[in-house]
Formats: sequence, structure tokens, C-alpha cells
Amino acid sequence: MFETYRFDKPDSDRAVVLDGWSWVWAAIAGPVYVLMLGFVKPALLTLVVSIAVFFAAATSLAFIVGFIDSLFVSLVSIVVIPVAAMLTQASAAMQIMRRHLLHRGWRAGH
Repeated sequence: MFETYRFDKPDSDRAVVLDGWSWVWAAIAGPVYVLMLGFVKPALLTLVVSIAVFFAAATSLAFIVGFIDSLFVSLVSIVVIPVAAMLTQASAAMQIMRRHLLHRGWRAGH
């Protein structure tokens, strides 16, 4: 799941590496991380995805804590749902960046 991607821009010496730390920063900062890499359109798309993931996670958490009458399930949900949301955000950000770079003519390398 946490693959490393390397992209080289053919007409310049610029390279972008999306590695393990990229996954961490994408999970924590999402669209801000993508914007800091210098990519505006993917950052906006990542922002839309992040908002959707946030609302899905918040709704799920509110439903489980509010309607499931089990302290154990509520406590597990308080940990699992935000972690799952962060992993979803990181995965979406990486795929958006990967597709954007390939679409813009960057070469995928190793």
C-alpha cells in the first residue's frame, strides 16, 4: 500500500519522489502537502476529497457513538475511524498526484 513513486520531468532536471514520508505528510496535511509540492490543481482536487472523507468520518463516528450502546465499540471507533480517514486521505492524495504527474508528461521511474 505504501509504495514509493519517482517521477522525472523530461525537459528539466526536476524530480519528485513520493515515498514513505510523503504518505505521512499526505495523511496529516492532505491538500496543503500537495500544494507545498507546487501543484495547485491536484491540491484543489485533494481538498474536495479531504472534505468528503472528513464528513464521512464525522458522520460515521457520530452515528456509532450516538446510536450504538456499547462503550467498547465507541472507544474502538474513536480510534479506528480517524485512522481510516487519514489513510484514505493519504491514498487519495498520492493517486491524484501520481495521475497528475503522468498526465503532465512526467516519466515514472524507480
